[in-house]
Amino acid sequence: MELFRLPEYVRRTLFLLEDSGYEAYVVGGCVRDLYMGVELHDYDITTSATPEAVKDVFRGERIIDTGIRHGTVTLVVEDGAIEITTYRKDDVYSDRRRPDSVTFTRTLTDDLCRRDFTMNAMAYSPQRGLVDIFGGREHIDKGLIVCVGDARERFREDALRILRALRFASLLNFKIEESAAVAINEEKSLLRFISAERIYAEFTRIIMGSSAAQILLDYKDVILTILPELSVLAANDYIRAARAAGSADDDLYVRLALFMRDTGADVAAAALRRLKADGAAITKTSLLIRYYNRGLFDNRQKIKLLLREISNDDARRLACMLAADAAIGDESRGTTEVSECALRTIDEIEASGECVRISDLAISGDDIIAAGVPEGKQIGQILTRLLDLVTSGAIKNERDALMSAVRDMSLSS
Repeated sequence: MELFRLPEYVRRTLFLLEDSGYEAYVVGGCVRDLYMGVELHDYDITTSATPEAVKDVFRGERIIDTGIRHGTVTLVVEDGAIEITTYRKDDVYSDRRRPDSVTFTRTLTDDLCRRDFTMNAMAYSPQRGLVDIFGGREHIDKGLIVCVGDARERFREDALRILRALRFASLLNFKIEESAAVAINEEKSLLRFISAERIYAEFTRIIMGSSAAQILLDYKDVILTILPELSVLAANDYIRAARAAGSADDDLYVRLALFMRDTGADVAAAALRRLKADGAAITKTSLLIRYYNRGLFDNRQKIKLLLREISNDDARRLACMLAADAAIGDESRGTTEVSECALRTIDEIEASGECVRISDLAISGDDIIAAGVPEGKQIGQILTRLLDLVTSGAIKNERDALMSAVRDMSLSS
């Protein structure tokens, strides 16, 4: 009986390589996820066949030279794409990221020895079974992240592995084995060799993990290496920020804002720009920090005023930030009850179609111009005044009432 159930297109790829006289295994993260019962869509194959031999086996099918220099080609089939890499040994990593060159080998063990963590150094073939020479299954069962071989050497080869270890620990709720944890802290300066984009990509996955708070706290020195802007925080403020971010809903902007809020909106935005974050992350995070520090959830009227300036979804994010702070015992900006009330109020306003923004008014700037008011900034001033009257309850949000108010304003100006 086969240990794992593989998709048919993956089984076919393995069979064709084996039938052509080569060894072939699915390898790495996909085997880890298969063992853990995690749903996955990407499969990597390692094989004794050289890239040219792989191309020969799949002659007539679509093959892309995605990483031919390092022995990798990608087979594109109707059901997906599979990276196929030749067994290899890696040369030195002079850039602390990728090997300068590779040497193809005929031995699976050589290939597994170059991998980062034991849970990622397993290989599986329906014909040949599971190969686990470093105890990956045992470490997964124990919830441990263990380096293959010497931890310092693994991190010195590829410094991104430092953040990968933190990411796996955060997402899987695993512990990092002691020698690896020591090496991470000792080799953290190597992260200067990693591109900002890769650092940001790993950091966002760290902060979104179920164990994010613990990792942000246990590896504070590593986090400050990639986010030195947080070095100005007092120790207690950093602890509060890490705990709040880790307890928040699964919303990246909320977690980033909670973690970075004490630096201020402008500093947080600058830090995210330095890390080459996407525009939405920069804009949303800085907006949330700016508005959160105002404290705008005391009553319905304040929430309506807030909704004049930001979207309903962003207002909900602010309420979620409040809930996260309250969950860790910080009620300086409000309680859990205040957060829940704010969320209900936002939902009620949205459902009722209550007028809270200029765009919600029953008339537009064109209507005001048609009534004889000259184009210019006065139109905006009138619309703002109308919104004030409607939200205060002085007049109804109805066309006739609004146009009457416009005429009164025009006569008095």
